[in-house]
Amino acid sequence: MKWLEPEPLLVCFTDVPDPPRFLNVDTIYHDSVMLTWKPPLNDGGGFITQYIVEKQEQGMTNWIRCCTTRSVCGDDLRWL
Repeated sequence: MKWLEPEPLLVCFTDVPDPPRFLNVDTIYHDSVMLTWKPPLNDGGGFITQYIVEKQEQGMTNWIRCCTTRSVCGDDLRWL
Protein backbone atom coordinates (compact mmCIF):
# COMPACT_ATOMS: atom_id res chain seq x y z
CA MET A 1 0.00 0.00 0.00
CA LYS A 2 1.37 3.42 -0.96
CA TRP A 3 0.84 6.30 1.47
CA LEU A 4 0.07 9.75 0.12
CA GLU A 5 1.91 12.78 1.38
CA PRO A 6 -0.35 15.09 3.42
CA GLU A 7 -1.20 18.39 1.77
CA PRO A 8 -1.49 21.67 3.64
CA LEU A 9 -5.03 22.73 4.42
CA LEU A 10 -6.05 26.33 4.99
CA VAL A 11 -8.89 26.75 7.46
CA CYS A 12 -10.54 30.10 8.05
CA PHE A 13 -12.81 30.63 11.04
CA THR A 14 -15.26 33.50 10.99
CA ASP A 15 -17.58 34.78 13.67
CA VAL A 16 -20.46 37.21 13.86
CA PRO A 17 -19.24 40.81 13.57
CA ASP A 18 -19.81 43.30 16.33
CA PRO A 19 -22.62 45.84 15.84
CA PRO A 20 -21.83 49.09 14.05
CA ARG A 21 -20.30 51.83 16.19
CA PHE A 22 -21.60 55.32 16.78
CA LEU A 23 -25.10 54.68 15.42
CA ASN A 24 -26.82 58.03 15.18
CA VAL A 25 -30.21 59.27 14.04
CA ASP A 26 -29.11 62.45 12.29
CA THR A 27 -32.44 63.76 11.02
CA ILE A 28 -36.06 62.77 11.55
CA TYR A 29 -38.43 63.42 8.64
CA HIS A 30 -42.21 62.90 8.58
CA ASP A 31 -41.84 59.52 6.86
CA SER A 32 -38.21 58.50 7.37
CA VAL A 33 -34.99 59.01 9.33
CA MET A 34 -31.39 59.58 8.31
CA LEU A 35 -28.95 57.18 9.97
CA THR A 36 -25.18 57.25 10.13
CA TRP A 37 -22.70 54.84 11.73
CA LYS A 38 -19.14 53.63 11.64
CA PRO A 39 -18.09 50.03 10.91
CA PRO A 40 -17.45 47.72 13.86
CA LEU A 41 -13.91 47.25 15.09
CA ASN A 42 -14.36 43.47 14.98
CA ASP A 43 -15.62 42.30 11.57
CA GLY A 44 -15.81 38.67 12.69
CA GLY A 45 -12.86 37.65 10.56
CA GLY A 46 -14.56 38.30 7.22
CA PHE A 47 -15.68 41.14 5.04
CA ILE A 48 -18.92 42.92 5.91
CA THR A 49 -20.90 42.81 2.68
CA GLN A 50 -24.06 44.60 3.81
CA TYR A 51 -25.94 46.07 6.71
CA ILE A 52 -29.56 45.21 7.42
CA VAL A 53 -31.65 48.03 8.87
CA GLU A 54 -34.74 46.96 10.81
CA LYS A 55 -37.40 48.82 12.77
CA GLN A 56 -39.74 47.89 15.57
CA GLU A 57 -43.05 49.70 15.63
CA GLN A 58 -44.41 50.92 18.93
CA GLY A 59 -46.35 48.25 20.79
CA MET A 60 -45.07 45.46 18.53
CA THR A 61 -42.69 42.65 19.47
CA ASN A 62 -41.37 41.78 16.01
CA TRP A 63 -38.80 43.63 13.94
CA ILE A 64 -39.44 44.58 10.30
CA ARG A 65 -36.68 44.86 7.71
CA CYS A 66 -36.58 48.35 6.25
CA CYS A 67 -33.66 48.03 3.90
CA THR A 68 -30.21 46.66 3.26
CA THR A 69 -27.22 48.69 2.25
CA ARG A 70 -23.72 47.97 1.03
CA SER A 71 -22.52 51.29 2.40
CA VAL A 72 -19.54 50.64 4.64
CA CYS A 73 -20.04 53.61 6.94
CA GLY A 74 -23.77 54.16 6.75
CA ASP A 75 -23.25 57.75 5.73
CA ASP A 76 -26.29 59.63 4.50
CA LEU A 77 -28.85 56.83 4.64
CA ARG A 78 -32.50 57.77 4.65
CA TRP A 79 -35.06 55.10 5.48
CA LEU A 80 -38.58 54.75 6.78
